[in-house]
Amino acid sequence: MLEYIFIIATGLLGFFFFSLLGRSEKKLSDWIFLFWILLLLVTEVSFLSYARGQANKHPLFIATICDTHLLHPLLLYFYVRSLTDKHLKINSKSLVHFFPLIIYDIAKLYINFGLEVMECYNDGSCLNVDNKYVTALYIYKYIVMVVYIYLTLKLVKSHRKNVNSELEIYHNLWVKNLVNGTIFLFIGILLIQIFRVAFPVQFYDRMLITSTLTTFFVFILLYMANSHAFLFVKQNKQLISSKFVQKSDTTKTEKATISDEEKRIFRKVEEHVINNQSFLNGMLTLKDLADEIGCPQRQLSYCINTMTGHSFTHYINKFRVDYLKKLLNDPNKQHFTILSLAEESGFNSKSTLVRIFKQHTGMTPSMYMEQNNL
Repeated sequence: MLEYIFIIATGLLGFFFFSLLGRSEKKLSDWIFLFWILLLLVTEVSFLSYARGQANKHPLFIATICDTHLLHPLLLYFYVRSLTDKHLKINSKSLVHFFPLIIYDIAKLYINFGLEVMECYNDGSCLNVDNKYVTALYIYKYIVMVVYIYLTLKLVKSHRKNVNSELEIYHNLWVKNLVNGTIFLFIGILLIQIFRVAFPVQFYDRMLITSTLTTFFVFILLYMANSHAFLFVKQNKQLISSKFVQKSDTTKTEKATISDEEKRIFRKVEEHVINNQSFLNGMLTLKDLADEIGCPQRQLSYCINTMTGHSFTHYINKFRVDYLKKLLNDPNKQHFTILSLAEESGFNSKSTLVRIFKQHTGMTPSMYMEQNNL
C-alpha cells in the first residue's frame, strides 16, 4: 500500500516540477522552489526504493539523500527570503549558509570511513540509535533545522507588517501555509525520533514512518500549490486582478452606503493619526491603533478599507511617505542621510523604504531628491 502512495507522490512531484520548469521568465524564487521540488522528488524516489526493500542494493544513493536533509530548511529559508525581498541576490556571502551542511557531511564521512564506527554508506542510512555518533549527528541536524525554521518565521512575521497589495496578501498566505506545514512536519519527525528511543518495538522501522509522514507533507504541499496556482504563472497579476474584481465592486458599493457612524470613526482615525503622528511608530499595528482610539479592530479595518480603498498598512505608509517628503524638502535636514530621515518617518528598513516610496510616488527617494534638486 505504502509503495503505491510513494509512486503517486513521485509522479505528482515530477509533473509539478516539469510544469514549473516549462514556465518562461522565471525569477530567483522560482528557481529556488524548483530546486526544492527536485530535491523532494529525488527524496521520494529514495522512499520508494526503501519501501521495496532495495536499500541494501543502493546504499550510497539512500545515504546521500539522507545527507541532503539539511538542505530542506535552508531552501525554505531562501525561498521565503526571495519572496519577501525582491532585491535578494545569491552571492558569495550566501555560501555561509551552506557551512552547517558541509560540516555535517564532512563529519559523517570521517566518522563512517575515517573512524569506521558507522556503517551509513553500507547500510543505506544511519538507523542505529545505540551509536553515540549517530545520535550526535541527529542532534546537530535538528539544531540546524530549528535555527533555519526560526529565521524563516522571523522573515514571515516581518513581511506580514508590510503587505500592501492583493498579490502580496496571497504571497504571504502561501508562505505562511508553507512554513506552518514544514514546522508540523519537523515536529512530527522529531517525535518519531523520540518515540523510536522510548518505544523501540512499536517504532522499529523509523525510516518508513518518517517517509510516510514526509510523503503526506508532499501531498499537502501540492494541494496548497494547486490552490495558489495563479502565483506560479506568468500572468499572475492579471489573474489576481480578475480574482478581486468582485471584491472591488463590493467595496465600491459599501463605500457608497457607509453609515454616518463609520464616517465618524474614520474622521476620528484621521485626526488621531495626524495629531499624534502615530505613523512615526515603525511597529504600529492595526490592533495598536484600534486600542488607541477605542474602536474594535475589525470595524477600524473595515472603515479604512471602505473609505480609502486600501489596506491599513497602505493607509499608514501614505502618511510616512508624506512626512518623509517634508523632511527631504526641509533645508535644515539636508545634512541627514535619506535612511536616517526614513527611520524618523517610521520606516524600518531601506528595502521597505524604497519599495513603499516608489509605490506611492512612482520614484525612489533618491530620484525624488534629484528631481526636486535637493
